[in-house]
Amino acid sequence: MNTLQWKPNVPDEQCDCEASGHNCYQGHTAEIADNATYVVDIRAYLEVRGPRGGEHRYGVGTYKTIEEAKLACERDYADGVEYAMQRPVAAA
Repeated sequence: MNTLQWKPNVPDEQCDCEASGHNCYQGHTAEIADNATYVVDIRAYLEVRGPRGGEHRYGVGTYKTIEEAKLACERDYADGVEYAMQRPVAAA
């Protein structure tokens, strides 16, 4: 299985972690192309940006831990990314 290169998300500068009650550094990303990135936080999804800047998210699943979500993305990537792209999710 190919190993994706995971990086911790940079927190949103607008994020007030204390007020929102969540960890702004929790998620991770793995870029697979200039316009496609796997994202894991509470759920795992593939984020694809179109040529005009539009964004689509395709669900990989929801997992108990970030490590489980990363493994699911690794499997999806190894399967040719087609599995995630069959399940669009609502934009956040």
